Amino acid sequence: MVKPIYPCLWFNGTAKEAAAFYCSVFEHSVISSETPMVVDFKLSGFRLLGLNGGPMFTISPSISLFVSCETVAETDRIYHQLIEGGSALMPIDEYPWSPRYGWLKDRFGLTWQVSLVNNPGDPAKIRPSFLFTGKKFGRAEESIDFYSSLFRNASKDFLVHFPEGDDFAGKLMYGEFSLDGFEMIAMDGPGEYQFDFNEAVSLVVECDTQRMKLIISGTG
Repeated sequence: MVKPIYPCLWFNGTAKEAAAFYCSVFEHSVISSETPMVVDFKLSGFRLLGLNGGPMFTISPSISLFVSCETVAETDRIYHQLIEGGSALMPIDEYPWSPRYGWLKDRFGLTWQVSLVNNPGDPAKIRPSFLFTGKKFGRAEESIDFYSSLFRNASKDFLVHFPEGDDFAGKLMYGEFSLDGFEMIAMDGPGEYQFDFNEAVSLVVECDTQRMKLIISGTG
């Protein structure tokens, strides 16, 4: 049995400061434990690990945290608090896919997508979002299929493709999936983005046995 999955964020000595800042933005948030190397914390029940790994890796916008909010007021509040000392990648505004949405980089380098829920009554939640760009453009759905093949309880919850006639027809415009109940988002991102996936954001999978660890790593 695979235990809960949670993201690990790589910081250059600012893990505790970042965790405290994020906990101040989200309700019902707490730092669960800390050492000089690792800070374990929860944002509204969503678990994260902050690692003081040094300057070797820098967080990339390829993986962001997608925050779905129940009201426009909450969407605006979270966006404006997170962007303090940071910068806007897409200003908070109305877009074709959402009446209220913004994409930002915070002062610690982590990127966030903050959006009003799709439908009234949908729950607020935080999910990792993967953006496939450059040479990896077009591989979002392939990644969902691969990750789903490794976990016993996996589901494709919602997939929207670029329509026929579009330059990117068939590519994944937006997808929601889950692995053992852990919800994630994946998208193909057309355009000239100057970033890619790296080690600064990873997913921690705690396993009961060495065999499961080998299967996930591709050597089992």
